[in-house]
Amino acid sequence: MVGATIVLANSTVVNASATENPDLFWALRGAGGSMGIVSNFQFITFAVPETVTFFVASAPWGTQERAFNGLKAVQEYAASMPAELNMRVFITGKFVNLEGLFYGNKTGLKAALQPLLNKTSATLQLSQEGTWLDQVTHFGNGLPLDQGHPYSYVRTSFLSIHSSREGIATMLTYGSTRRFTRRVCTPRP
Repeated sequence: MVGATIVLANSTVVNASATENPDLFWALRGAGGSMGIVSNFQFITFAVPETVTFFVASAPWGTQERAFNGLKAVQEYAASMPAELNMRVFITGKFVNLEGLFYGNKTGLKAALQPLLNKTSATLQLSQEGTWLDQVTHFGNGLPLDQGHPYSYVRTSFLSIHSSREGIATMLTYGSTRRFTRRVCTPRP
């Protein structure tokens, strides 16, 4: 994120970035959800890769000691893993998987993962090449990518009992000019 437009509790609309309201910008990036209502985000993105490879590697960590050593190896690897690799450790009571995406083909994935596979005794079980959209669909677990328009979800915590009438009116007016559907949320008694 490189910037945002925020409606503050006092009904003012401000921009925040590294150079404009930098304290608010810092807060929006992780200090919590009570800084105001963000009506617009600005991001710097990257080009969509031509080929993306999804993968699953199983890790036979049957004991606590092996699991500890395996997780430590994953941590060490993550500190310097290739930027093209995105993964998670998926742990259940019955199995452990390393799962993720590689922005490239299967050959590149295998080269990138091999040091980690060697240290964790994991085995690459599945690798499937596709487009970026194929992989987004995969991780969407079969749900439609278009989650409905107009988007109409509003968290009740965005509006507090203490918001002034003017502040709420400004938020609604500003929002209506930015093409989002709003639902008025009333606080519970």
